[in-house]
Amino acid sequence: MDDHSFYLALFATAATAFCGIVSYFRSKQALAHLDKSEKMS
Repeated sequence: MDDHSFYLALFATAATAFCGIVSYFRSKQALAHLDKSEKMS
């Protein structure tokens, strides 16, 4: 495997991991937000 395809695979893996982390934190924030609004009412 040459360097170019190695970096391409590395970038794809990093992008996938980044998207997963972002969606994980977004769902955590959404759940926390729902929890707060339920307690207020």
